Amino acid sequence: MKEPHTGRVLIADDQAEVRQLLARKLQERGKQVSVFASGSALVAHLDQKNGEVELVVLDMDFGFGGADGIEILRQLKQRRPDLPVIILTGKGSVEAAVQAIQAGAADFIEKDLYVEDKLELGMEKVERMLQVLRENARLRAENEALGRENVFYRGELGRQYQIVSRSPAIRVSSSRSTVLPPSRARCSSRANGARARS
Repeated sequence: MKEPHTGRVLIADDQAEVRQLLARKLQERGKQVSVFASGSALVAHLDQKNGEVELVVLDMDFGFGGADGIEILRQLKQRRPDLPVIILTGKGSVEAAVQAIQAGAADFIEKDLYVEDKLELGMEKVERMLQVLRENARLRAENEALGRENVFYRGELGRQYQIVSRSPAIRVSSSRSTVLPPSRARCSSRANGARARS
């Protein structure tokens, strides 16, 4: 069963066969896919089009003369901090993986015979992450709405009290009321008690 199109997936890899392989795999999952031969082309596309992007799959090494995947990842994170990015590499190493994760990658996948299966697992991880991000966004929106309602009702309540306190009847009643000092109030209560006993 295909999943709903919640956004596009962008793939940047300098190997055409890898782009085609990954695009086909993602399309089988019901994703809309756009492919690019370089990370710079992907970034330029993202700058020109503001449509929703669900995920970026980015090669680590685009060859001599081009920005590498880590640099492109940093550029993407500056533009869209919450955008999940999976880094692909033909030369997997712990150092490269750590560098990618520290730069903000959601996952790090080595390009080998099992790259499709690894991408499948990576997508599942990213989809769980996206679900959490969507839930967080929903909760933030609810909190903001509650905050606005709270401000509104406090303002309304304040206005109602202000209207009551300015009412002529309330002002007259306040001006006629007398408060006895504590000593007079005690004397008055003793006199009342004495009269009651006699």
